[in-house]
Amino acid sequence: MTTTQTTVDRRRSLLIRERPLGATERVSVTGGHKLKCGTVLGRLRDSGWYAPLDLNATDGTQYAAGVLVEDLHVTPAPADVVVHAAALNGALLVWPETLTAEQHARALGQL
Repeated sequence: MTTTQTTVDRRRSLLIRERPLGATERVSVTGGHKLKCGTVLGRLRDSGWYAPLDLNATDGTQYAAGVLVEDLHVTPAPADVVVHAAALNGALLVWPETLTAEQHARALGQL
């Protein structure tokens, strides 16, 4: 299986249904390291870029704002992110390791 084929399969598994079509947008993503398909992202208030959810931040990334729908091997980079209403496979979402049940519920509500 090729890398492209694996990425397409992960995207199909994660993104169950877009409501309406066009739930994803090509946006700028940063984070300084590899990011997996399904990573929950916040949006940097000053730049509008997306970065991994950081519950201790005060720059906007403490609020869930999107979900990465492809693997990124280096950031910053352009990437497809779910930013509008869509049905996602919750089991494939990638959350911060220290997430509590209360934080998880709050972040899901933000998405």
